[in-house]
Amino acid sequence: MAYQPKSYRKFVATTATAAMVASAVAPVVSAAAGFTDVASQYKDAVDFLVSAGVKGKSETKFGVYDEITRLDAAVILAKVLKLDVDNAKDAGFTDVPKDRAKYVNALVEAGVLNGKAAGKFGAYDKLTRAEMAKIIANAYKLKGDDVTLPFTDVNDTWAPYVKALYKNGITKGKSETKFGANDNITRGDFAVFVYRAANVDVAPQVVSVSAINAKEVQIKFNKPIKKDTVIESNGSLVDGVVTFNALDGATAVDGNTSTAVLSEDGKTLTITANTTFNGKYVVTVAADSVQTTDGKFVEKYTSEVLTFKDEVRPTLLGVSYPVNGVATFTFSEPLNVTNAADIEAALEIRDANGNVVSDTGLVTLASDKKSFDLDISSFTVDKNYTVTLAGLSDFAGNLITPNPISTTVVNKILDNVAPTVEKVEAVKTGVLKVTLSEKVKVQQPGNVLGTYDVNNSGTPTNIVLGTNATLDSTGKVITITDATNFTGIKTITLNGFKDLSGNTLASPVSKLLEFKADTTKPAYVSHEIKQISGAQYLIVKYNEEISVDNSVGDLSYTYVDSNQVTRSGSITNDATNVVAYDTDGDSVNDAIKISLAGLNPGNYTLSLPAGLAVDTATPTANTSDAKSISFTLGTLNDTGKPFIVDDDSNPDNGYSGITVQSSEDYVTVVFNENLSAATALNVANYTVEGQQVFESAIFDGNQYTVKLKLKPNVITVTGLRNFTIQNVTDVAGNVMNPVTTKVLFKENVKPVVTGASLIAADTIKVTFSEDMLEANLEDTTPDFKVLVDGVEKSVSNLAYDATTKSLNITFTPAVSDLSKPISLEVLSGNNVVDATTPGNKLATTGTIVVSK
Repeated sequence: MAYQPKSYRKFVATTATAAMVASAVAPVVSAAAGFTDVASQYKDAVDFLVSAGVKGKSETKFGVYDEITRLDAAVILAKVLKLDVDNAKDAGFTDVPKDRAKYVNALVEAGVLNGKAAGKFGAYDKLTRAEMAKIIANAYKLKGDDVTLPFTDVNDTWAPYVKALYKNGITKGKSETKFGANDNITRGDFAVFVYRAANVDVAPQVVSVSAINAKEVQIKFNKPIKKDTVIESNGSLVDGVVTFNALDGATAVDGNTSTAVLSEDGKTLTITANTTFNGKYVVTVAADSVQTTDGKFVEKYTSEVLTFKDEVRPTLLGVSYPVNGVATFTFSEPLNVTNAADIEAALEIRDANGNVVSDTGLVTLASDKKSFDLDISSFTVDKNYTVTLAGLSDFAGNLITPNPISTTVVNKILDNVAPTVEKVEAVKTGVLKVTLSEKVKVQQPGNVLGTYDVNNSGTPTNIVLGTNATLDSTGKVITITDATNFTGIKTITLNGFKDLSGNTLASPVSKLLEFKADTTKPAYVSHEIKQISGAQYLIVKYNEEISVDNSVGDLSYTYVDSNQVTRSGSITNDATNVVAYDTDGDSVNDAIKISLAGLNPGNYTLSLPAGLAVDTATPTANTSDAKSISFTLGTLNDTGKPFIVDDDSNPDNGYSGITVQSSEDYVTVVFNENLSAATALNVANYTVEGQQVFESAIFDGNQYTVKLKLKPNVITVTGLRNFTIQNVTDVAGNVMNPVTTKVLFKENVKPVVTGASLIAADTIKVTFSEDMLEANLEDTTPDFKVLVDGVEKSVSNLAYDATTKSLNITFTPAVSDLSKPISLEVLSGNNVVDATTPGNKLATTGTIVVSK
């Protein structure tokens, strides 16, 4: 069981076993919260170390700001790497205490570190940043030979190790030019470096599972994930992504009906249970469901048996004043209340004279039940009011502490600036957009935002959120719909808007606008294959809000199956298979979700019928044109990594799937399955001796053969070179294992004409940048045209001299007047190549002025 400080009791999660793989982030229950000196930048790293059995300097202090000794660093690293410390050979150091010698011995045996002198480890010497770089680079086998350091304080002894950390993104230095090589490192910084090293090139995976309280569980990932793969547009958890298997009578929790939020960095998913956590659970994150922002699938995760038990009483974290007339009470966890009335029942308010103030209708409960707003706008300004809460509890039944809680609130005027209307736009017939200078207040009752009047009728219409208006994510932009009145040229008068502090628009705003009919059809933007709740869908995105017309006909397709046979079929266009879809969670459907259930893997061409997408234009909606799109459908839950095909079991002999084509400008790489175009055609994923030498990549006849075009003149000498291929994924998002193999690359420097001069009245001497293939220059294929005063002359002889790399071109008749211009034209169909095999084509084209 991982070490937990005694002060950490909010959530106890024990495991039946405690296994962890070296160089990978293991599942861990958050522990940093139990140390009072662990700031947010150290939390994940400390959690990681604690999961490996590393202890703090006390029960409440990890010692993040204390300088670390070489011995403490050795103990930490040996635990994190899970080395066999009990059977390691004695390294013979006399300054290492017997109870911790085994950790040092194991690291020495593993080649991670050594002593400072014969028989001396330097156990109690402080660890420098340079020494840290060496042991971490050795521990995780990191290399950085091909990078240049920007640091001026790293000597040749330590440079290889600092380079390794710098290349792999583990360090940026203490400044742009200083690494701080000789500075002592703190325990907190050492933890961060170890944590970063353990995450280098680790596949996307779950880092930790921890319960914050009886309602909320956090799942942390080592890489940012796509929100729409875990959270539906309505805020609920995507079906089948996370399951909680309750054991031994534990309270059942349904992941599919729970809600969730994703942190800004995309790495922490907080799930709020539909019921409460209480008992033993196994948490599973499904394979091929959660996707990272770079398109890779998170590995399937199954936790050990975790015991969820909440024994800590909730506390009031504080009272804040976000706007005029509102006091926000925030608690450490969700309160077990149903609605605002439950808060009011536990609430007592007294004014400065001790008189009870009615709280009816003053409370607004937050959806997460972690906070509530108290309307204090009616309270006397700058007078103290005492608010007391009694008997509230969390979902585990723990009462608030202290109980009751009393605090003081004061109604202060924080904002007395009225909002202004910054922009009024006639979007199209039936749609008006208003932009305010600050967030608009939703006024109660009725969710009213303000009013509008058309042509000064004197009868304004309420702008009601959710009825005739929407509000964007900034809270400042209101889109209003009125198909009847927003037509042609109209005067629109706006009034009644309030900011969050209750300040009202100073005066009505009027503007003459022309509402023009929208006659633009919804346009296709992009498409992607997406796995949702264990099924595959084609998501087709459009450039505006749309709905789906299921009456325009089925969606026909052709596809090439695994036997390269072309087949056909159709997808029934009904409300089950073809529906409108919200891609970004803004409650606006901007795509079509097409079920691919029952379709076989293969390369598809799908026909979307005309009229399938319908926009919101009034009075007449516009419909989409017919559209043909192509995509590759992989096997559902495909977890196999793509690899380069080879008919030889010994990769040292090269891969049969890698071919340098005879033109020498192309290399083809054949994989075993269809690939993601975004990764397979990214030339940065193919390097020669660490350099990007390819200028383009295309699929060659299918989606598993990649044809790479070399940059001109990039291979200057023929010979074997290390060819590295990495980061290529298949269509299911599985990432290949990196491959480095020896490949014979031939020189591809293209020859050029360096000069052309008249050396006799009937002879032009053409010189080249390198030795040329004589046979091609002297054959009957016309390569050059001789022009004297614009008139073509007949070429009677061609003679190449390899010593001078020159070609003598004899022509007739001879020149009789040297004042006339002479030029040489390189013909487009020439077969001039250099003397390499098979020969690089002449780069010079067009007309060359012949000197005299």
